[in-house]
Amino acid sequence: WKNDPVNAVSGQGLTPEQKDMQNYLKKLLNWRKNNPVIANGKTLHFAPFNSTYVYFRYDKEQTVMVVMNKNDQEITLPTKRFAEVIKGRTKAVEVLSGGEQNISMEIKVPARSAIIYEIQ
Repeated sequence: WKNDPVNAVSGQGLTPEQKDMQNYLKKLLNWRKNNPVIANGKTLHFAPFNSTYVYFRYDKEQTVMVVMNKNDQEITLPTKRFAEVIKGRTKAVEVLSGGEQNISMEIKVPARSAIIYEIQ
């Protein structure tokens, strides 16, 4: 707005937390728009278990796994339950950090978080 000291476009006046959130959303939304599997792929949901929810978006070329942990502590999630989608693949890349994750047996999910993996 005119004469407003905060400008979300330029970043002027934003708090560090607001800048972090803006960068987080920018990265996530740019990733999303460059991955047609999100808009056009099939979805496979797994029933929530132990306050966690997992679903997949997939097509012939790509598989994306979304994991949400509602717990107040980190959980270890066995991946055997998702074998029909993972299909023996053992590696995933976390979308926002770019970090690689071995998914052959289990994954650790931080408390009160959501993680998006591209299954390799």
